[in-house]
Amino acid sequence: MGRLISVLIPVYNTGTFLSAAIDSLRAQTWADWEGIFVDDGSKDHSQATLAEALRSDARIRLICQRNAGICGARNRALEAMRGDAFVHMDQDDVLLPWALEAFARAAEETGAPLVLGRMQTFEGAPPTPPFVPGGHLLEGEDWRRTVLRLIADPYAEGMNFPTWNKLYDRQTFGHFRCLPNGGYGDDTWYVPLTHLHARKAYVLDTVTYLWRRGHISGSFGTCSPAWVRGYARALKAASSLDSGRDYAAAWGAMLHWVVRYAFYAWTHSEATFRDPAFRRAMGEDLASLLNTALPLRARWRARLWLLKLRLWRLARMAYGHHRANGTFFLAKETATQG
Repeated sequence: MGRLISVLIPVYNTGTFLSAAIDSLRAQTWADWEGIFVDDGSKDHSQATLAEALRSDARIRLICQRNAGICGARNRALEAMRGDAFVHMDQDDVLLPWALEAFARAAEETGAPLVLGRMQTFEGAPPTPPFVPGGHLLEGEDWRRTVLRLIADPYAEGMNFPTWNKLYDRQTFGHFRCLPNGGYGDDTWYVPLTHLHARKAYVLDTVTYLWRRGHISGSFGTCSPAWVRGYARALKAASSLDSGRDYAAAWGAMLHWVVRYAFYAWTHSEATFRDPAFRRAMGEDLASLLNTALPLRARWRARLWLLKLRLWRLARMAYGHHRANGTFFLAKETATQG
């Protein structure tokens, strides 16, 4: 018997991909694990798939809740875990068979409270990359620079910024949570919070995680107003974790990423235009990012995107007014002719 590892998986309308995630967990060479699946109010057959899985494997646990967003689902799983260590996983991704064992062995041999695996993207059938032994231990300033590099380039060198594909020691990190009521923004707040708390980490040389591209794996859907609000709040909170100039510069890239997505969410979501209060709240969240310690160039870039949002909104309002007037006059002319 080794240390028990809790694998925490939020679930929301996963479709056919959930079975692959479950199968990859059951195929692990490390037998001492528990899979905690938090169904976040799914409207498809996700609950039925999980119910069938837990009937055939006692290591699988299912928690059902009303939709609270991916932050709420991750927090619920963190509160329910029983393992000595834990791993976050997304519902549509795949753990390679040696993942948990590689994590556990590295943590035992090096004493590192945090172990990072490498990831590979895929679409369609999951690939089977070879196992590569070894890795390297990072401490002090070397580890901090690695965290900054992950923030500035989330998928540099096959590594990954998100919460998943890492083994966290429960005694060191078990009390940390994602931002409550944030919906989205789990990675943006939780990762720097935990990683900057770690004094050292071990980075494996082998791929342990397959990240499925082309599928929305969160509770609300990428590029939605809720996504933008969650990440804007997480960015603002995370910017206060470290006052170093290089840290702020690393966050500049993510700020641009979030505000750019805000533009698409704002311009493509009819709900944003129908609800003035929601539109105003989202605008305030984005504008608040400009009062952080981010570099001047990043803040001006954000202001440019916010200006685009306002101009686009004015254009949409003018276009809608023009269409409404055209429909009115066409209806009046038709009635007159009749």
